[in-house]
Amino acid sequence: CVIDGFLHQQELDVLARSVQELEAHGELARGNSIDDPKGLREDEADPLNRQDELRKWTMWNDNLTYCGDSDPRMQEVDDILTRTTDALVSRLKRGGGSVAPVVTERLQDVHFREETMVACYRAASRGRYQHHTDSGGGIWRWLTIIVYLNNEWRPEHQGHNRLYFPGRSNCKVKADILPVANRCILFW
Repeated sequence: CVIDGFLHQQELDVLARSVQELEAHGELARGNSIDDPKGLREDEADPLNRQDELRKWTMWNDNLTYCGDSDPRMQEVDDILTRTTDALVSRLKRGGGSVAPVVTERLQDVHFREETMVACYRAASRGRYQHHTDSGGGIWRWLTIIVYLNNEWRPEHQGHNRLYFPGRSNCKVKADILPVANRCILFW
């Protein structure tokens, strides 16, 4: 599901500034430094770009933090994003109107939200995220919602979010989503 104009422009601007402040205060940890996926730290080619060097591309370079409800570091996530996404999911679960019955059926097992991941992919280090399955995060990960806050994004920047058909190793492309500011995507 793709929803453009998901938030009011003022809300989008507040969230974007808040994320920039989190980054400026060092609150976003390098995602590629949290775990050691399949021994990649020992790879001398350094596909994780552990030193944040400028290069053509980096295999895994998200900068992130997790915000729970009423997180004092970023109250705007709770005030704006949590409220809006919770309302959207509740509406989709109720069904009716323009909501396809298959959507309502698929969301019946979505009962709560724990945390919101706030992530930045820095252009200077060519940050990207490799092909993966979000449901691999555990049996409780039923739904992923992404809201793009990048007002300065242009098509030449690239950074498309490529969605694949189901299956952990499936390479058949279902959709390429452009990371346009104020675009919300939902998938499960």
